[in-house]
Amino acid sequence: MNVHRLTVSATHAFPGLASSLQQLEGAKVLLGDMAMESLTCIFPPQFAPQVAETIAHYLLTDWLRTEIAREWIRRAGDFDSEMALCADRVVVKFVAGKMSLANASFATWLSRVQVELLPFCTGDAIVSLDGFARFRLREVVAALRAETERVWQHDGRERDFERLVEGLREVLSEQVIQDEELHVFTTPDFVWIADADGFGLCEGEIGEAMDAVVSDVDGIDNEDLAIATLIGHSPRRVVLHDLDPGALWPSFAETLSRLFQQRLQRCDGCDVCRQLAHMEQRFRIQWTQNHRRQQR
Repeated sequence: MNVHRLTVSATHAFPGLASSLQQLEGAKVLLGDMAMESLTCIFPPQFAPQVAETIAHYLLTDWLRTEIAREWIRRAGDFDSEMALCADRVVVKFVAGKMSLANASFATWLSRVQVELLPFCTGDAIVSLDGFARFRLREVVAALRAETERVWQHDGRERDFERLVEGLREVLSEQVIQDEELHVFTTPDFVWIADADGFGLCEGEIGEAMDAVVSDVDGIDNEDLAIATLIGHSPRRVVLHDLDPGALWPSFAETLSRLFQQRLQRCDGCDVCRQLAHMEQRFRIQWTQNHRRQQR
């Protein structure tokens, strides 16, 4: 009987590779020296494309994950579970077709790698998958490394932000909830707080709220002042009128949303919001015109 024999070795996620090949109908897997992490796959010629695809899928999933973890250990000196989880999330999105790596989708890379592996599956061959992948998938590895680090850094900022909000929640929980409704208007240039009747809070109320929440007022901006005021008042209901939806993360609106949670309601576009948006636009046009005149 005419059969092909492919012997492969891999130091990354070897059990997963062996398991995947063992599940192929018509293929027989002989495990070699486990210390060397090698195996031999014996299969009829018509199964060569399936064997190549199975190995390609392994390289673009399990091998990639392990390669990123190995690189991180070499650079940082120890294993970082959070970095590994970030790599897993990126690979899952990649496989699901929700993102590309090195300007190509998972399906495209799978087809490319399968084609490059196919010549090794058409006779008797010995292949080091680590060497093959580090050369053929170097662009994918670089793209995965960059995206994993980006996600890891973003998650770090997210954790820092959540710790900040958690501290604010603790202060808020110490305040007695007042049976009042406050409206918060936020634009790129200012934050304004008003009661349910539309009257802005007076300086005395803001000062009292600040004294109750903040011990050191040096260096605070208008957003800090607004948050301290809202915590000091501890209203039962906060209505957020967000006229700055494009603000950089973490925005003032996002901070308020996480701080007051179910007590916060977002305005879906009231008359006041439309008027403020129009005033903001007119102010910016007028400022630009004045600035240009001054530059002449």
